[in-house]
Amino acid sequence: MSIILNHNKMTSRSKIHRYWGLILYIVLLCSIPQMVYGLEVNGINYSVRNNTAFVTSLYDGRKYSGNLVVPREFVWNGEVYTVTGVDTWAFRDCPDLISVSLPNTITEIAPSAFSNCIGLNFLEFPNSVTSVGWGALDGCINMKSIILGTSVVEVGYRAFANCTNLVKIAAPACVKNQLGFDFHEPESPDLFEFDSQADYVVENGVIYDDKKSTLYFVGAHLQGNFDIPDSVVKIAEGAFYGCDNIKNIEMPDAILEIGPGAFFGCRSLTQIIIPKLVRQIDYGTFVGCEALHTVEFPSSLISIGDQAFVGCEALHTVEFPSSLISIGNHAFAFCYALSALHLPESIQSIGGCAFYGCIGMKELYLPNSIEYIGWEAFRECWVLDDIYYNCENPIAGDKLIFEGRYDTATLFVPEYCIKKCEETEPWKSFSHIRSFPENGLVKVSMSDNEFDDKIRIFTLNGVEVYQSRDHLTSGVYILRKGDISKKISVR
Repeated sequence: MSIILNHNKMTSRSKIHRYWGLILYIVLLCSIPQMVYGLEVNGINYSVRNNTAFVTSLYDGRKYSGNLVVPREFVWNGEVYTVTGVDTWAFRDCPDLISVSLPNTITEIAPSAFSNCIGLNFLEFPNSVTSVGWGALDGCINMKSIILGTSVVEVGYRAFANCTNLVKIAAPACVKNQLGFDFHEPESPDLFEFDSQADYVVENGVIYDDKKSTLYFVGAHLQGNFDIPDSVVKIAEGAFYGCDNIKNIEMPDAILEIGPGAFFGCRSLTQIIIPKLVRQIDYGTFVGCEALHTVEFPSSLISIGDQAFVGCEALHTVEFPSSLISIGNHAFAFCYALSALHLPESIQSIGGCAFYGCIGMKELYLPNSIEYIGWEAFRECWVLDDIYYNCENPIAGDKLIFEGRYDTATLFVPEYCIKKCEETEPWKSFSHIRSFPENGLVKVSMSDNEFDDKIRIFTLNGVEVYQSRDHLTSGVYILRKGDISKKISVR
């Protein structure tokens, strides 16, 4: 049996199949949204699909630069396109790009979108962003602060790799483990976690609560002067952490609370006035503010916490209010410029190492109100020569309190208290214990005729407190009349 094929029929059927296949391909192709690349509008390049657009890189070797503001939408050929993302490599290797403002229509930051943008020091993603791709900011070596926004749920691998100067980052708590940092390590950035149950206001790199009553986060890129809004009543923990280019901070009188470490590492901050309603300086509040030379405390202050002013090397003037009760451990350690210290009659407790390493301190006045002095409180105060202790019954304490000064410093006490001091540690360890000298330190009363309009009285820190007949609290002062100066004890 032989089979004869009809080649003409087979050829005809093949053509029909090809035609139907071509028709099906055209139908499918038409049903797929078309992507258009290289659509440049007002200096920004986009890739568009339907009515949405992604910011993409410029062509012809050009790079984005300066301060770039990405719009929410743009019009092209009569159509309106909404900007919803930043494409892969969109801003990669743009060294002259200084800042980028992104609209709240953007939901996606693609991989390597900002990699190697060495001119950026701050970037804020709008709350609309839900994902940040791998290596998104890799190599942004001058980036100091990043605000991811409240809606991010996905952060890609090594998104912030090689951001070697990154100091602060704000992100939702749910992505903490995706950020690629060990937040227990000292060199890791400080993390502020957005609470999913709270609302926030973000303005120019600063984060507040929805009522702007609490200040949570200040971008480390900010510099110069910073005025806290009048609505703020609380500065949160670590709010100004690492803001090493801010020189002056104005706080409103309404502030009630300053959180721990609030100004930690503000290395350029020169002076500060604590608002009048603040009752406590918390632990670590001004650690490492090495340029801070003057602090003005309110009359409401009752305590200064542990490590509050550690390493404030330039601090030379400290006037404690008569309300102050306690000074914490290491509170003023390594404040090298402090030359004299006059503690008010209200003070009851001085913590361990409170003034450790204050190598410029020459004079110290301790009031009778002191009930406790912690270990090594004044250790390594190498030039502390004169200690005035206006005691009735000297308190007992550890010998290490004045370690290194017992052989050279002179302890001045009321004459009736000398014997008690010679029997009580640490005072008995001093080689030189003397009564207040009448020719240099005299007991006066406020009705004393010596107080006239020609008298000027200064604290041991050099701050003038008397020019006519103003009230003076008990303590030791410098009295000047013409060219004559002497110390006085007011009791």
